[in-house]
Amino acid sequence: MSMRNKGFTLIEVLIVVAIIAILDSMLLVGMGRVRQQGTDTRIIADLRNVANALELYANKCGYYPGLATGGVCQDAPATTWAELESSLNGANIGVDRIPHDLTGNGYEYARQADGLGYVLKGVLSDTGNRALENSWSGTLGAVSCVPSAGEYCIKI
Repeated sequence: MSMRNKGFTLIEVLIVVAIIAILDSMLLVGMGRVRQQGTDTRIIADLRNVANALELYANKCGYYPGLATGGVCQDAPATTWAELESSLNGANIGVDRIPHDLTGNGYEYARQADGLGYVLKGVLSDTGNRALENSWSGTLGAVSCVPSAGEYCIKI
């Protein structure tokens, strides 16, 4: 009789395992939202960092990247993110590389025809993100921005 009271029954063990599984699933659901917010925060920070690099470029060159005819900095067209990175690297402003979007949506860049303004675009996963309230809305060159669709844009 005393041997029977020294351990747990199978039912007790199964109940504990079930409780742990329920708590674990609740934790995973909550962590998904936190991960989404972290990704969106990174996208916004990436675009702001590129905006800072563009300001360094404009300070040195007098215009934003993409002036195919040469100009002070002798850069090439910047119609893709890779071309933008190449222009920033070639200007010797201390920028070795710019961030790349890891979500698969890609970042976009377009500049005004006169070279005195630009727009940067990234796509957030949370269309209810409060940062979208401050996002620019419109079209510049090949970049179109619709904040209600989760598109976050910085325009200068």
